[in-house]
Order: sequence, then structure tokens, then C-alpha cells
Amino acid sequence: MSEGDAAFYSFSCVMLSLFIIPSGSLLLYRLYKLKPRQLRTMGTALHVAVVSIAIYLAWQCLIQIQEIGSIGAFDPYEILGIPESASLAEIKRAYRKMSMKYHPDKNIHDAAAFVKTFARISKAYESLTDKTSMENYQKYGHPDGRQSILVNFAVLPSFVSEYYSIVLATFYFALFFGGIAWIVYKFSKRSRNCKHLSRRTLNRFQETLHERMSVYEVLDVVLSSSELIETSDKTQREIEARTRSKAVDKLLKKTDAAKIFPTEVFNRIKKHSQPLVREYLIAAYFLLRQSKSSTLSTPLWLEEKIRHLLICLPYLLEHFASVAAKASVKSGYQSVTLLRCLNLLSGFAQGSFLADEESLRSQKQRLGANPLPELELHDVSMSVLDEHDFRAGDWLTLKFVLTRKHMDSNASKAPLATTLYDSIDPKSPFRKEQIWFLVLEKATKRLYAAWKCSDLSATVPQEIGFQGPKLAGKYQLEIRAVCIAYLGVETAMTKNISVAAPK
Repeated sequence: MSEGDAAFYSFSCVMLSLFIIPSGSLLLYRLYKLKPRQLRTMGTALHVAVVSIAIYLAWQCLIQIQEIGSIGAFDPYEILGIPESASLAEIKRAYRKMSMKYHPDKNIHDAAAFVKTFARISKAYESLTDKTSMENYQKYGHPDGRQSILVNFAVLPSFVSEYYSIVLATFYFALFFGGIAWIVYKFSKRSRNCKHLSRRTLNRFQETLHERMSVYEVLDVVLSSSELIETSDKTQREIEARTRSKAVDKLLKKTDAAKIFPTEVFNRIKKHSQPLVREYLIAAYFLLRQSKSSTLSTPLWLEEKIRHLLICLPYLLEHFASVAAKASVKSGYQSVTLLRCLNLLSGFAQGSFLADEESLRSQKQRLGANPLPELELHDVSMSVLDEHDFRAGDWLTLKFVLTRKHMDSNASKAPLATTLYDSIDPKSPFRKEQIWFLVLEKATKRLYAAWKCSDLSATVPQEIGFQGPKLAGKYQLEIRAVCIAYLGVETAMTKNISVAAPK
């Protein structure tokens, strides 16, 4: 085999390495992170097979390279069979001797086989006798100057014909870039988790959203998201869920006897067609009604679901809240659905949807000596750029300041909240005192603006622009601040405006 073959195998080895390293790293990560039953999938088997084949091919390329010799290593003395101390006369004598033996004209019966051998002998002689070639050899290790294997990938192995070299090159590049695309797809698929939703889930959120969604409807939509249900081990999980369906029915009877679920919710959960979603709904209501559900023993499968929800559900609810905020403002909806999402976030943080006396007492016990957050809005102003009055459809600019009165004057940011997430995910961003601001019409609850603020400072100035009422009249706009880490921690101020008809 020739140096061209070596170049091909070297390039192949490099390309395979570019595939093996990221793909192999992803495989090791999956083996380390996922449970054994989650690994028993066709996708994992295919992943292992492809990586194994790539490693085998890379190893074979290395073997071929070793057989050919070091790529670009050109030793004229070794080629001519003389010592490095040989004189010019000895060099010429060795060249003549080898020319007589390897010249194609002297081997007419198989001239093609000796062409490359004689070419190397000629290059070796040239590098020891020609001034320019000698300089190139001393600088770059080759009489022709600097060599580049990767640039010369077009030189395929000698056993490949001119026609099939194009086909092989096209196939190899397709294989390589196809592998890269596959890795990107896998990472993209993994990135569509509870923190980063798929387009499919976001579209479903938008399609199912309506103006006055109940708590159950919000949970049903969110818990049916593909990030929770459409996982790689979905089939196995569905089989397990169907296997324990009788145990789930018995648990539902106990919850009905203990009046844990509202009657309507109980009936809808009992008749739910998707076993996985049904179990997640049970887990969600166990969390939201902890004061009552704590009287029942919790099965291991339900504890696992509850733990999973405490990690994933806040992200899903926040995404749904963002969708609800944008759609409600755009369509002129009431703020009911968005407020229920925010109340659910507070409810899962503290174990109760309702801020009743018992749940507030549990929240206080959880806080211990730490103060419950106290919020205040002040310096509220509303204006229209370069105008003194408000006209129908004007773009309004709202400014105000939020003050956290519970914070110590020396503290730079609010402390982490004490929630149900603490033992499950201490680094959860939902332990922070994040605030949602809403601007709505007090009488009709029509939402004009809504946004989340992650600033944890004691004093937080805010400025937002939004389109005001489209009809002339007097309006009482409410600016509300809701802390999603605690139950009942919110404050509001009203701003009266008079909107005139457009000019």
C-alpha cells in the first residue's frame, strides 16, 4: 500500500474519532445516569452498536497505518539502503543499483507494480543530491516540502477505481455528517425536558388554553406533556401502570372515603383514559391537599411520582403560565387561568392549593424563626409618551417600585424560601422569591400585562409598556404582585384612569 492509502486511513481515523468521542461520551453519560430498565430500548441498543462499529473501524484504520508506516516519515537513507554517513559516490552507486533492480522498464512483466517504488527511490536520491530538495527535506522531512494529509483526502486507496472513489467519498461524508446530525438530534431530544419544552408541547398548551380553565384542566394539560409521558421507556412504564391499576383503584377508594379529592376531581381522575397521566394527577392532588392526604399511607410508586413532580412540575407550570400570559393579553382574556397557574406554583411549593388556616399554619411552622415575606408597591405612575391624557388604544407606560419589607437592610437579596422542594432539589430556582406582576382591570379581570421578575433585591423598580383599553371610559386598573414560593404572599394597588375617545 502507498502513502495515499495511509492518508486515507489517517483521515478516516480522524473522522471516526470526531464521531466516537461525543457519541461515546453521551453513551457513557446515559449508562451512568439512567436506570437499567430505561436502557432496555431499541435506541440504546442501536447507539451501542453504532459506537462499537465506529471504534472497530477506527482500530482497523490504526492497524493499517502502522503497517504502512508513519505518514509523512520520509527517510532517503533507509530507502536507498545506505548509512547516513554515506558519501555522494556511495549515494549515486546505491541509486544506480536500485534503479537497475526496480526501474519499470526492467520489470516489463509487472511494470505498474514498480512505478511507485521507483518514484520513492528517485525522490530519495533527489533529496540527497538536489539543493532545493535537500533544503525541503531538512525543513519538512520530505523533498517536496510541507505535506498535508487532511488536505489530500481526495487521494483514496489505490484499490478504489476513479469512478467509485467519488461514490465512496460521498458515502463517507454522508456517514460522518449523518452521525453528527444524529448526535445533535439526540442532544436536542434530551434538551426537550421539563426545563426546555418541545414545540409539540408548547403548541398543545396554546391549543388547549381557554379563558377560565379549572385547576384540574390546567393539571391535566400540563401532566399530559410529552416531557413527562413520551419518554424512551414509555412502553415499560405503561405496562407497570396497567399492572398496578387495581392498586390505584383501591387507593382512589380510600381517598374518596377520606374526602381528599373534590367529588368532580375524583370522578374525572377515576375515568381518565391514560394510566400514566392518572397516576400523576393522583400524585399532584396528594401534594396539593397534604393536610388530608397525610392521613393515608403512601405507596412506593406514588412516592416516586410525587418526588418526580416536585422536580419537574414547577417548570411545566411556569411554561404554561407564560403561554397563558401571552395568549390572555393578546386575546383580551380574563386573568383567571394565569392566576390559577400561579396559585398552583405556590400550592406545590407549600403543599396546599388553598391558603386556608391550616395550610398557613403549616407554612409558618416550615418557616420557623424566618419571617414570612411582606411585599409593598409604591410610586405607581402611568403615562403616555408625549401626551397629557389617555386615548383609546394608546400605548401606556407603567412605572412602580416593589419593596420587600421583610428583608434586612444589610441583605443584598432575599433568602431562599422554605418549601417542599428543599429536600428533593435544594438548588431549585423555585425556592427563590420570584414575583409575578399582573396588570388587570379590576371589574372584569381582563388581563393587560403579565411578567415574571427574578430580581431578589429589597427594592425592585419596574417599568412596562402595554396597550391600554380600546374603548373610551373610566377604568380601575389593578397592579398585583404574587410571590410563587409562598401561599398568600401578594400585594396590589389600583390606578384609576380616564380614557378618552381617539382623536
